[in-house]
Amino acid sequence: MSPSLDIVGQNPALRFWHRFDTEIGADGGFLEISTDGGNVWQIIRDGFIKNGYNNDLSYSTFAIPALRGFTGSTNGEFIDSYLDLSPWKGQSVIVRFRFGSNETGSSAAVLKGWFIDDVEVMDLLVYDTEACIANSDNANGSCSEIKRIVIDSEGTVASEDINKLTNYTVYPNPANDYVVVDMVTDKGTDVVVSVVSASGSTMMTDSFRANEGRTVHSLSTHQLNPGMYFIRVQTGSGYGLHKLVIK
Repeated sequence: MSPSLDIVGQNPALRFWHRFDTEIGADGGFLEISTDGGNVWQIIRDGFIKNGYNNDLSYSTFAIPALRGFTGSTNGEFIDSYLDLSPWKGQSVIVRFRFGSNETGSSAAVLKGWFIDDVEVMDLLVYDTEACIANSDNANGSCSEIKRIVIDSEGTVASEDINKLTNYTVYPNPANDYVVVDMVTDKGTDVVVSVVSASGSTMMTDSFRANEGRTVHSLSTHQLNPGMYFIRVQTGSGYGLHKLVIK
């Protein structure tokens, strides 16, 4: 369990290195967070920027339904995981790592458990880049997929085409009073949708549960000033980002 952490900065994140070698699906770990000094704990179900939960955990281990966590093996290697702490910006929190195992399984000589090292809270530098080709009449032409580059206190965390991480569309665009997020997932997942200004400020956030298959979710945008924004969709699989114009 961590000491009290003050969550500040534009893009606060928790980074930790860890390795695990467990009975997949039966033995594993997950994170919880508390905003009241440890009296009440909230399960971290998604929000990882990199190397998030990799598998479902059996109900018999923690007696918690629909629980995902770190389980299986990293093949003896330490990996770095990053958790977005933006939902707790401006608050003081405590983070703890919970590990559990069932009553059966291989011997301890084979299954090594979950080891965590070098835990750090940092303010990430996040750049969303896009290359566009202008037509001869100065109208906007075709654009490349948006690429997100995330840099931490030690170097680059990730650089990838984030539109490929989540299968979804946004309409109408341009929008006025509302916008619809229409997405398809291969399993049920918690979803956080944010509207981000061109300068990188989060203007509004909404969350919902997406079922397996297609889910359509409407977001009210009537309070936003006209201009260009981005719709950011976050699931346990990663981020997606779409440009949005408000009329």
